[in-house]
Amino acid sequence: MTLTMTPAAIAKIQAKMTSGQKILLDLDDGVGPFSNVGYCSLDTSFRLLLVPADADIKDYPGEFESNLGPVYYKDYAASYFDEHEILDINDKNQMLTLSNHSGLVDGHISIVVFEKEVMMY
Repeated sequence: MTLTMTPAAIAKIQAKMTSGQKILLDLDDGVGPFSNVGYCSLDTSFRLLLVPADADIKDYPGEFESNLGPVYYKDYAASYFDEHEILDINDKNQMLTLSNHSGLVDGHISIVVFEKEVMMY
């Protein structure tokens, strides 16, 4: 699958990114080492996670090819995708947006940077 990032989205991501980080498009559902708690919501909520190169991303086996390198996601999140994903910037609020041929998937994607490995308990 391909995730196309606009130049504005790439600039916003690169401003927070350091060398060697992996990019995760995280369905924020409380599953995996990068979520603190699960919650019940009717909204679809994605986050863009920048994690260390050595981070364990076994919960993210899906992979997009993108113009910024591989972007990993939880395989069951694929039900939100139609193979025409675009990551862009909303000019009004400067948030990342994810859309595809079906329409807007999420209009408020935050970027979260993890500077060190997340410990599992």
